[in-house]
Amino acid sequence: MTSESVDFFDINGFTHFNKYRAERRGGGVSIYVRNNLSPKHVPEISVPRDIEVVWCHIRPKRLPREVSSIYIASVYCPPNCGIEPDLTDHLITSVDTIRTQHPDAGFVMLGDFNQLDTDTICQNISLQQIIKAPTRNNALLDKIMTNLMRFYRNAEITSPLGLSDHNVILWYPQLSSLLHRNVVHTRVVRPMRDSDIRAFGQWISSQTWSEVSDAGETAGKCDAFYAALHSAIDQFFPTKQVKTHQNDKPWVTPVLKAMIKQRQSLFKSGSKYQWKACSNKVIRTIAREKQRFYHDRVHNLKHEDPKSWYRNIRIMTNGSRQSPNIDVPNIDQSETLQIAQAINKQFVQVASDIPPLNRNNLPAYLPARGPPPSVQPWEVMRQLERVKVGKSAGPDEVPAPSHYM
Repeated sequence: MTSESVDFFDINGFTHFNKYRAERRGGGVSIYVRNNLSPKHVPEISVPRDIEVVWCHIRPKRLPREVSSIYIASVYCPPNCGIEPDLTDHLITSVDTIRTQHPDAGFVMLGDFNQLDTDTICQNISLQQIIKAPTRNNALLDKIMTNLMRFYRNAEITSPLGLSDHNVILWYPQLSSLLHRNVVHTRVVRPMRDSDIRAFGQWISSQTWSEVSDAGETAGKCDAFYAALHSAIDQFFPTKQVKTHQNDKPWVTPVLKAMIKQRQSLFKSGSKYQWKACSNKVIRTIAREKQRFYHDRVHNLKHEDPKSWYRNIRIMTNGSRQSPNIDVPNIDQSETLQIAQAINKQFVQVASDIPPLNRNNLPAYLPARGPPPSVQPWEVMRQLERVKVGKSAGPDEVPAPSHYM
């Protein structure tokens, strides 16, 4: 691996610290840190060439009074490699070096230690190993050594990620559930199943629209048409409420989330073979949903709308989807209604010096040149089939048609 290829693993919003293997294939160690944690390299630490360790220094805005900053080390000790004494000496010496300048620093050393004796490290530098359950089959290989255990909850061992055979370790601060909630949003959707579309097609093909013909004025005919149409839409395409989470990817479906929940339940129950089958099913479902999302939302945009295509590609590759922040003086950014009203008021002021239109001064409308155009039921059906129910509706509460269906 070269230094240029390492840039391929960069994630927007994170700083990437790594030490890759220069002489053999694969491997290496990495740390991803959010940019708002002020991540930095540790210049006072020099890592030997044959040791796979990477260090970083973070300084969050809020820390306990007794902790000045946090130093993190990602460690990998290959099995039967013969470098265990050198790796142990490096970790102990590095912590001692940092403590001479920052005696109140917090330390987190984590990674795959394999057969390395971590008890010796913890005893020499006053750290505690907090992982107690196996992390790969029945072996405890992945560990966390720290002096910050009282500020964190007990580590949670979850199922492996993707094709890895190592379990994932989740280690949350005591207040993480309050500071980083996955906000739940409820929205109203109108599913359009094939059977409902066929039933609606039969209705609209046989509809006589007598209520529209019997209405007097044009406005009355329009109201009668929309009343009949909305009644039919509510009958054949009833709405329902769905819950979405703020951190969900756009291709995540309720079925996929139920499968993931089942996979986690099987992992905790110890059903190894059932968990493995369910885990493989989740992997296949995720790949299928991503492919479906690409085909429905991205494929056609590649030529029609490159901007939307690029945005959706970033979402699929775990890129961030940033919401624009509109800064209006004297209005908080969370008050979206007040911001919209202020923008609307500003646009209105542009034409404030123009007198209002007097309808009495307008000339009378000439009679139409011919009869109104005739619209066939199948033409209406064709337009309704193009309606994309996920798009925002206009004043008539009917979503606009989409050219991408």
